[in-house]
Amino acid sequence: SAYVTLHSWRRLAHRVQTMGDRHHQSGRLVWGNLKEFADGSLGSSTAFMWEPYLTEKQPISSSDSGLAVVTPGLAISSSTMCSSTKTSCSGAHGNSSSDIASRSANTKVTHGTRVIETAELEAMIAGAHKAGLQVAIHAIGDRALDEVLDIFNRVGNCKPGKPCINHRIEHVQHISNASAAARLASLGLIAVPNPQHLLTDKFMLLTKLGASRAGAGKAFAFKTLQDSKVVMGFSSDWPVVEVLPMHSVFAAVYRAEPPVETATAAKAMGTRLSAIHAVVAAHNLATQLQKIDTIQAQETKAATVHMSATRSVTAPEAYVPEERMQLEDVLLRHTSVAAKVIRMEDWVGTLAAGMKGDFIILDRSPFQGLTGKGEGGFGAGMPQVVKTYMDGVCVYGC
Repeated sequence: SAYVTLHSWRRLAHRVQTMGDRHHQSGRLVWGNLKEFADGSLGSSTAFMWEPYLTEKQPISSSDSGLAVVTPGLAISSSTMCSSTKTSCSGAHGNSSSDIASRSANTKVTHGTRVIETAELEAMIAGAHKAGLQVAIHAIGDRALDEVLDIFNRVGNCKPGKPCINHRIEHVQHISNASAAARLASLGLIAVPNPQHLLTDKFMLLTKLGASRAGAGKAFAFKTLQDSKVVMGFSSDWPVVEVLPMHSVFAAVYRAEPPVETATAAKAMGTRLSAIHAVVAAHNLATQLQKIDTIQAQETKAATVHMSATRSVTAPEAYVPEERMQLEDVLLRHTSVAAKVIRMEDWVGTLAAGMKGDFIILDRSPFQGLTGKGEGGFGAGMPQVVKTYMDGVCVYGC
């Protein structure tokens, strides 16, 4: 599913109107989608939050730039802007660094960064929405999410007499309260969280945000979103993290990492095979394709031997267990719901007559070990892919 920058929505609208159908006949490509960033990331303290970060107070230098800088009680920079590449941010609205320094005893307090003027973002979303184009907005911080929700509310998505388009909010990593989740649902917006980011970010949540904002109903609040009837399609966010779907499933179910040895072996195998395929594709080495199956089989066997001592999974220590989801719900959000998110539900995401026939075969069922309430799973260990089919044809492990 191809996404282009939101700034180009007029060109894309014209192209869609001219070409008509937005789907390539192969069912492998969908266009007519747009992407923009509302804020940054938690790791860089640029995710836009209502309350300041707890670990980002430091002296302001004369060369200070790049982060929105505020003191408690002051409005965050609404003119903190990025270039059209969406990566070069500088400046703070209404208060120069020297003004803030005088008010905050030569220290800065950051709430993160709003990377595009709210009015500009709203104008582009409104135009794209009227043209019937799907918009995906990156919003990690709780304030970034609330501001994006305000925009979609003013645009009128899914309101009586208004178009209802399955616009996306990427990450939805931090929410201000349960009402934000309810607004997501009422506006017909799709949330696209990344369970693997929980595994990378959980170590910094408490120090950066404090117990309340890092707790249940606030951070990676998958169950809260589900209970609020928000449509969620889980995603890896590759290449920020590895493409390891079963690890993502495990993270959403247990809110913890898979066993270390299992994760390391699976990641190493996936990385090696990805590198092999990349080399072959880059050089168009058709003769080498015949060797791929042999290499894959060898790597799979080596990884299986390495993981033999870690087949069983005991319940790991969960980060905020109140937000755990049941295995079946998580799998659906990685498959059929995810297909809807990328507007390819007529081709992939389910096994049914007329669909593409893309599926995998695992060496064990993740449903082993479920409780009577449908909780848990992975009782026989982490499943490994033994065969992959595309268009109903075996392409791996054949």
